[in-house]
Formats: sequence, structure tokens, C-alpha cells
Amino acid sequence: KLKDVSPKWDVINVSFGETGGDRSTVEFSPVYGTDADFKSDISYLKSKGKKVVLSIGGQNGVVLLPDNAAKDRFINSIQSLIDKYGFDGIDIDLESGIYLNGNDTNFKNPTTPQIVNLISAIRTISDHYGPDFLLSMAPETA
Repeated sequence: KLKDVSPKWDVINVSFGETGGDRSTVEFSPVYGTDADFKSDISYLKSKGKKVVLSIGGQNGVVLLPDNAAKDRFINSIQSLIDKYGFDGIDIDLESGIYLNGNDTNFKNPTTPQIVNLISAIRTISDHYGPDFLLSMAPETA
């Protein structure tokens, strides 16, 4: 169970929130117990000073945000999961689908809609929860 994680860990990444068929709405269900059990475990960890974040993606998780409608679905689904379970933030672990278009060569100022929308969505989510919101990312390098 989540509450049985070693007390040596300060930040616990829960894996994984993954998209459904539309590739923009993130879904998550605990693999043990009920939602109430899982929420209780998160509350317990937080009472011990731990931070609990939801990791999005993983090897099988694909997020595609080609337009504003997809971006809005992503934002709404992430915020819903954070509010439902009490996560302290998100960890972005996207291992596919986050490439710049061929003519988009400035990664500091991208024009690829998928990337622009992902950055915008993450900023919106982060701004919504304020300065204590935790955000981490494992950037794809290959």
C-alpha cells in the first residue's frame, strides 16, 4: 500500500496517469483498495510531511495535444485527479509524441502545436495551484 512506502522518501511519485482513447484525457485508478483507501494513504503520507505526485505517461502513456480542445481536456482531467486524490503535483514522464516538427528548430521558442499546447497546459495547471505545486519532468533525450 502507498502508506507503507519507506519513510526515507520525501517525494513519492505515483505511477501512472495515462490517457484514454482520445490521447488527451488523463485517467488514473488505484491498483489496490478503494478510492477512499488511496485518499487516506495520501493524507497519511502528507501528515508525515511527505509530498505525493502523480506521474503522467510512462512507457505506454502517450499524450497528444494538437489543438485547444485536446489541451483543455488534458488540463481538466489533470486538475480533476489532483483535486480528487489530493496530489501535491505532477511528474511528466512522456516517452513518445513530444517531438518538434521538422521545420521547428528552436526548442526555446517552439512552434509545433503539440509542444506549444503541452507547455501552455502545464503552465495553466501549475498557475492554478500556485507556488507550492510540485512539477518534475523526465525529458526525452533519444
